[in-house]
Amino acid sequence: MRKIFYIILLISICLLSGCGEKKSMIGLVTEVQPSDIPDCVNFVIRTDTGKQFGILMSSTTYLTSYFNEVDRDQLLDGTKKDVVISIMPSGRGKSMTTADGKKLKTYIAASIHITSYLTDETLQLSDGTDIQIWKELWSYTYRFKDRTEFLEVSGSTVPDGVVMNNGDNLYELPKSAQKNILAFYEKQGLLYDVTKTLEQAYHSYQLLKEKRQPFNAYYLSQSIYPTASSEKVMYFLTSVSFPLGGGDMDEREFSVAFDKETGKPIKPLELFHCSKEKAIDTILDLAKLQDLTLIKEMREAFSLKHIIFYEDNMQIVFPKGSLPSEKNGLVVSLDYTDSLCAILQPWAIPIQVPNKNIE
Repeated sequence: MRKIFYIILLISICLLSGCGEKKSMIGLVTEVQPSDIPDCVNFVIRTDTGKQFGILMSSTTYLTSYFNEVDRDQLLDGTKKDVVISIMPSGRGKSMTTADGKKLKTYIAASIHITSYLTDETLQLSDGTDIQIWKELWSYTYRFKDRTEFLEVSGSTVPDGVVMNNGDNLYELPKSAQKNILAFYEKQGLLYDVTKTLEQAYHSYQLLKEKRQPFNAYYLSQSIYPTASSEKVMYFLTSVSFPLGGGDMDEREFSVAFDKETGKPIKPLELFHCSKEKAIDTILDLAKLQDLTLIKEMREAFSLKHIIFYEDNMQIVFPKGSLPSEKNGLVVSLDYTDSLCAILQPWAIPIQVPNKNIE
């Protein structure tokens, strides 16, 4: 859902600012100056490569901010420091001079979009290093004072309001059910440790710096969204991605079924009308695996909470480290055949809507 909105947002920006005619620019606002042109304001920006440019904003420049904490007036009067803006230029303007006397190439802005800003929060690592926290459109980034990024965090404790193919979504449920589901995830909270990951990222950064090797920022994320629904149940998935170091990532997924009328969680075994052992045996038989060693490992590692109900299939996730013979874990995907549906409660089987080609 977020990706779709972001694409729409970018398209809107392009339409409003004439993408394709000029290359956009992005940089940190380092100075705000009054202009000798009526109803205009001058900005000095510094890009990530260290280059400086002058930006002329007129009364016709389209300016947007997607943050409540930073508005147009705060940017124009300079009261909000450390703001990054994206500019779509309409052409060259008269060169401007910085506070220290440097003459800059200047562009007239057709549109300006505030893309991130420095928050008032601060962190300190175990060795006393100060860390800045920047708010981006969908995430927070943790940076040194020189704006070097070494961790990005995108986490949510609130389920996305994704509308499924059958039309169901969280916010169409009874208010009491919505309240209970939201309370469940508020209690669950974030399933990662930012402070611990910051220290790990910083340690990796220091080691690579000593070896004069490039460092790629670490990334943490958590998302919650519905995956399927039946006549009685709505299924939600919590997906957590976290770094392992060396550019490797791991993902952990946890599924929860909720009663659509009450919003109360349903125990995984209650979705089946057979024993846990019978459910595991049937699922592994339907997977049609040939490796006896792998089958034995999967049987031992099998967890009902790692069964994910999607609208068109069921997936059983074996996380990294759960299967000795599989380095990266394994996912088994099964269609809702008669054999699979035979071990499920009828009210637990997701409503399946055939995909229709959009003409």
